[in-house]
Amino acid sequence: MKFIKNPIFIIAISALVGLSIGAYALMSSSNSNLLGGVNSEPSDAVAVQKMTLTEEVRTTGKAKATKDISLAFERGGKVAEVDAQVGQQVQTGEMLAVLENADSVAQLRQAQAGVSSVQAQIQQYEAAVKTQQAKLDELRAGTRPEEIQSTETAVNNAENSWEGAKASLKTTQNKAAADLGGAYAGALNILPQALTSAKNALYALTDVQFAHFNGSDQNTYGLANAKADAVSALLGGIDGGRWTVNSLASLSGGAFAKVSEAQANPTEEKTDAAIETTLDALAKIKTALEAVPLDSGVTTTERNGLEAEKADINNQIMAVNGKKQTIQIQKATNDNAVATAESNEITAKNALAAARDALSLKQAGYAPDQIRGQEDQVDQSKANLASQKAILDQTYANVQNYQAQLEKTRVRAPINGIITQRNIEVGEIVSSNTPAFSIISAGQFEIEAYVSEADVAKVKEGDVAKVTLDAYGDEIFDAMVIAVDPAETVSNGVSTYKITLQFDKEDERIKPGMTANVSIETAKRENALAVPERAVITKNSNNFVLVEKANASPEERQVQTGIRGLNGYMEILSGLQEGDRVIDFGTINE
Repeated sequence: MKFIKNPIFIIAISALVGLSIGAYALMSSSNSNLLGGVNSEPSDAVAVQKMTLTEEVRTTGKAKATKDISLAFERGGKVAEVDAQVGQQVQTGEMLAVLENADSVAQLRQAQAGVSSVQAQIQQYEAAVKTQQAKLDELRAGTRPEEIQSTETAVNNAENSWEGAKASLKTTQNKAAADLGGAYAGALNILPQALTSAKNALYALTDVQFAHFNGSDQNTYGLANAKADAVSALLGGIDGGRWTVNSLASLSGGAFAKVSEAQANPTEEKTDAAIETTLDALAKIKTALEAVPLDSGVTTTERNGLEAEKADINNQIMAVNGKKQTIQIQKATNDNAVATAESNEITAKNALAAARDALSLKQAGYAPDQIRGQEDQVDQSKANLASQKAILDQTYANVQNYQAQLEKTRVRAPINGIITQRNIEVGEIVSSNTPAFSIISAGQFEIEAYVSEADVAKVKEGDVAKVTLDAYGDEIFDAMVIAVDPAETVSNGVSTYKITLQFDKEDERIKPGMTANVSIETAKRENALAVPERAVITKNSNNFVLVEKANASPEERQVQTGIRGLNGYMEILSGLQEGDRVIDFGTINE
């Protein structure tokens, strides 16, 4: 097909046809006997006849999976587990890999614990509603001596419960303060080491700087500016981009000063400030290390040293961030625990007040306004219950959010398929959206092929095709056109259009990348008037044939053509009738 569409080939054929026509005309004008005589049939004429014509577009393409998906983590982190290998078949939802996610797991568990706590509160409020309703029922029914005795007992029990709730609240508050203090102490303990690592990295950077970057080129200025930012954040020095190690060693401002201040007076505010300034200094030290042009004469030993410093700084950043997250989680845990204890204390206090009110009502007798007051209490208890249920809904939402965050640390198979690529290893630090796996659908394959500008108008979605794969010889696989690209694809100056075909059946023998030879049936005509394609001449964008005439030279007649069949015949839509005889120029050449 490509050879037939070659411009040189087309020009050669056109020239050959033209020469044939000229030769025929010359022979006709010089000797009428060349047409077979007045009453004989010339050997180069064929009859116009009806037949079935099938038009096909043929091309080649490649088999590819229907779905080829790249999978990545939605957040960055350190790979903790890899459960899938290249070539492994996986099912939808199957776990492929997991990042370290202790913080997300802790947050989820805390939120789930909050659900249990709120559910317990709802049970208490439901009990309160029943209690208030029972009291209202008693008011409406009147007071008996045994009821007064029972209510006095209830008051005593409520007083004991309130005392217990107050004690529990105090214990919870003390524990929360101690736990948070421990988290802050742990953070404060690691900051000096982080700053020491940062200072050592700055010294190593300075040694390399003075060894290779003391000039006035762009690399030197860039490194000096990055170093100046790091010196300011870490040590408090101003414009220290070209300071020596000895000059740097005398500084103690910046993050060092903040950490020293927090160690001297370890309040939460000062420790928070020390953590933030330390993280800022570490980040700027990391930026300065990355600003060293490693291809500008830096020795292998120096390069290795800088890489080791970068790794150490990254570890310190992770460690400080971990302590920061621990503080944040502890605060959330404390807030929830204290809130629960406070709610329990309030509930117990309210229960005591309600018990005392009930006793007063029973002792004093029940007036209409007392009944109305109790009705208000019932309404308030119901409102409290509704409010707590709303809190439960929000807590459920928090659980769902943390579950979503946890899922961002996992990669699962979105389809049934086969792993074709694995780009991660256990212990590796990966970024969000960095491809971790590639997966293709199992058993479902398509063909991508390209057709010429001349053929694309013939091909449409739904056309059936016969496909052979080089790997399986002449065995035919059925397929169908499912897409035709509207935009061209230019290759080597030739415009083509991509088409996509889908195999009718799944076949485990089909593999990605197999060469596919495609024959697309684009049209079919039954009982079509047809002549050999070689008998049709194109002149001035119109099509003509030479019709044999008895006792006369052939008549040039304009025709309208249709499809081109696989058998070398062309459909005639108008200009000829069945039985007409036309000159076949291929016969002349023969």
